[in-house]
Amino acid sequence: MVGVYQLWVPGGSAHVVVAQAEPNSEAVLVRDSAARRDLGHVDGVVSMTEPYVVLAPAPGTQRVEYRSGGRAAWKVVDQDSRPLVFPRAADPQAGEALRITRDRRTTVSPLWQGRPDTAQPDKSDQPASGVPANVLLWPGRGPVSAGPPVADVARAYAAAMKAPRAEVRRLFSGDTDAGVRFVIAQAWVPGSPARTVGYVVQPGREAELKVQPVTPRGSRVAALLLTDQPGSSIDTLVVVPEPRTTQLSYRPSAAAAWQSPEALTTLGGVVFLDRSRTPADDALRLMTGNGDPAAASTLVVPVARVLCDGVECT
Repeated sequence: MVGVYQLWVPGGSAHVVVAQAEPNSEAVLVRDSAARRDLGHVDGVVSMTEPYVVLAPAPGTQRVEYRSGGRAAWKVVDQDSRPLVFPRAADPQAGEALRITRDRRTTVSPLWQGRPDTAQPDKSDQPASGVPANVLLWPGRGPVSAGPPVADVARAYAAAMKAPRAEVRRLFSGDTDAGVRFVIAQAWVPGSPARTVGYVVQPGREAELKVQPVTPRGSRVAALLLTDQPGSSIDTLVVVPEPRTTQLSYRPSAAAAWQSPEALTTLGGVVFLDRSRTPADDALRLMTGNGDPAAASTLVVPVARVLCDGVECT
């Protein structure tokens, strides 16, 4: 389910909000931007696992067109349903845009935001003042109620850093059948860069804060390893890929074959993996294009590097 709204507080500016609801979960904010009087429509990227555009054309719209990049041809979008929801290109390029014809006036609205590791983001997507530049601009996923309160994470991180307070940006909240509740987030103290953290609460145990090194700018994946779970002889690797990821595969060892995405357990684009307690160079493969492993947009990264529990992270 997808919704497009305008929200405001008395005396404040109106914002356009695009939200989606996964089955059995809360609504997830996908885009929040200041509303423009002359825009004439609302657009936003939706879905945590597949890239789509949702478009709510203003009354009087005669034609909607889409192009995947600056050199691509414009294609007319079927307007049988309102709002319009259609897939983006598998690998959008600079110049990706919508062209809206309304009341004999044509407006071009850019969609492409650029790859986070190579391009400068739009000013509208810049973090608020005081927020570290390496904070990931991803929507929080999973029901907030599934994991421990974010306030508990902030208190634990502030104590670990010996600081009076800390800020937290939630990436994913979840739980397991064994009653383990956890949060994967980024945390920081004022004036310092953000670190990826995990906060885990297990029945009968004290809460555990797992602090990883500083999150690299433009990171495409975050992860948390759940260990020593009640009644389990293996660990659970929780992988949070960037929202534009179209496929994620796992390889238990350097000599093993890649496990297909269909064989993995997912929740709102977040992947749960059974991981051996004695891993042998296991790795993740993230794709953001059309499924070609040789594409430049494909990233292969060792799990140890994502968790920072290997030699290179010490």
